[in-house]
Amino acid sequence: MRKEAYERAEEQVEAYEAVARRCFLLAHPVRVQMLDILRRTEACVCQLQALLGKPQPYISQQLRLLREAGVLVSRRHGPFVFYALQDPEIRRLLDHLLGPVDPRAPVPWLPTLQQELARCAGKSRGKRFRALRGPKPGR
Repeated sequence: MRKEAYERAEEQVEAYEAVARRCFLLAHPVRVQMLDILRRTEACVCQLQALLGKPQPYISQQLRLLREAGVLVSRRHGPFVFYALQDPEIRRLLDHLLGPVDPRAPVPWLPTLQQELARCAGKSRGKRFRALRGPKPGR
């Protein structure tokens, strides 16, 4: 009897810890904003940086926490790593807290995402070509 009660108590503690981890992830306003963006579309660091107005290391740190928690998936496309929300439980929580996403509704910040990706692509292309040509004269 005691062993069963102890095992049930351990299971409850594990469940509480899982809830606490989820609450920790949602307790940061920038992470919630990032998750709201990523539940609608995938985005790379430079796009999130442009939308949120935060420095790249800050965005990367928040993405790392979310990725390590198993909330995000990432895929590489050329020089970019795109992130997307993968955790259905976090998606349900966001739907409950922020309202469901209407796929027909216009996304006001989508043009910013597209412009930022084009800008970043231009920058990375220039760096690659410069590397192929060698250093700039006088350096």
